[in-house]
Amino acid sequence: MMIPEETGLQLEHIGQTIVFVLIILLIVLIILLFPLLISKAARNKGRNGLLWFFFALFATPFVAGFFLLVLGDSKHKWERDIIQQEKLMEQYHEQRRLVEAKAKIKQEKTEMKHRMKMDRKLEKASIYQSGMYQYMQNIASAQEKKEEKETEKPSIENDYLKKPTTDHSRYMPH
Repeated sequence: MMIPEETGLQLEHIGQTIVFVLIILLIVLIILLFPLLISKAARNKGRNGLLWFFFALFATPFVAGFFLLVLGDSKHKWERDIIQQEKLMEQYHEQRRLVEAKAKIKQEKTEMKHRMKMDRKLEKASIYQSGMYQYMQNIASAQEKKEEKETEKPSIENDYLKKPTTDHSRYMPH
């Protein structure tokens, strides 16, 4: 099946038209893309994005971008940024106070545990000391009683002199 020559020219003409339209759309898109970027940058700097879009569209994006850089941030942007920074500082200080309070509570708990541990040790030591003191007194009194008994009792040598004994084994050689 053969396509007539007229139809082929028409298809070629349609293809060229489509390519031409696509190129035009691409150019328009590029022409609109840069002003849109300038508009977004202007909004970020606290300026009216719509006005800067039209300014970039008519004066070229490069000129509009240069003026936007020279002008910098707006007064309202500065005020918003300062308010936002103050809010962030308040949040930071609040979080810091919470962290410090938690650290203080933890330190107090640790100190309390340490004091309780030391109190228990001192209590045990005092109980031990009182028990040791009583034990030492008991030993001292037992020693005194023993010494009293020994002073009352005659010594063994004196005992031999007083009582006659029939056991002469101690005089015998072994």
